Amino acid sequence: MTLSALSALFANWSIDPLVVVGLVITGALYWAGYRYAQRTGIERRHLTPWRTALFILALLVIFFTLNSPLDTLADSLVYAHMIQHELLVMAAAPLLLLSQPFMLIWRGVPLGARRATLGWMARTRWPLRTLETIVRFWRKPVVSWLAFTLLFSVWHLPGLYDAATENDSIHAIEHICFLVTAVFFWSQFIPSLPWKPRLSYPAQALYFAAAAMWGNLMGFAFMFTTTAIYPYYAALPRAAGAISAVTDIHLAGGVMDAADTALFISAIIVALALWLRDDERRQATVDAQIAATLATTSSQASSL
Repeated sequence: MTLSALSALFANWSIDPLVVVGLVITGALYWAGYRYAQRTGIERRHLTPWRTALFILALLVIFFTLNSPLDTLADSLVYAHMIQHELLVMAAAPLLLLSQPFMLIWRGVPLGARRATLGWMARTRWPLRTLETIVRFWRKPVVSWLAFTLLFSVWHLPGLYDAATENDSIHAIEHICFLVTAVFFWSQFIPSLPWKPRLSYPAQALYFAAAAMWGNLMGFAFMFTTTAIYPYYAALPRAAGAISAVTDIHLAGGVMDAADTALFISAIIVALALWLRDDERRQATVDAQIAATLATTSSQASSL
């Protein structure tokens, strides 16, 4: 590949140094924690290649979502911006939880710093109690659901959406909100140390069904609008033959509706399948106990 071809390839890349630095630090802490766990044997059963692969994939999704030509395209097209949002909440967040990185990242912090931090928290007590209270609150299923759906909706109101598009700091806060609330949202379904889902499998199915319906309503609102609801995008100059601002909104609604429906319906199917599996196992256990009881009774009767 020639130098000019390489220049053309990277011409539309929008590299955010803060994102890159944040991902590098996160990856370095994970690797350090992984090596520490290998040496000490702590949580060895969780040190699996596939989890590490999912963690790397999660970091790559975040990187390409916020630094690739997609980010450049999002400056002029709503549907590209929506693809970014869906990648963060529907891909990056579940991948992070599946990879179970949180304890490994913590163990990647230098031992002296960890001991000093834990010692200070144990002595003063209030930081640990405060942290536990905050996490316990955000981990309530109702709170996780409402925080995810409502914040996602509020950030797509025209005033906030345009503000985020025009201001990099607000834009960064928006993306952090999406990723953090999505992690809490998906943690009700995906176990990831130190958290376990608080909902039963049938409740998880209802949880995602409600989220899917809300996502459908939002998607339909975008797909059936007759006006360009975002002044920032409506005011942008458009080349001849380019899609209109209204069509752009319609495509954004289609992206949202398709991604939400596909992921949430898949989660519902998995939750119901796990529910049926556990029910079959319980029934098999009951059947085995009944068979054992009958065999014992029959043996006792034949010996009389």
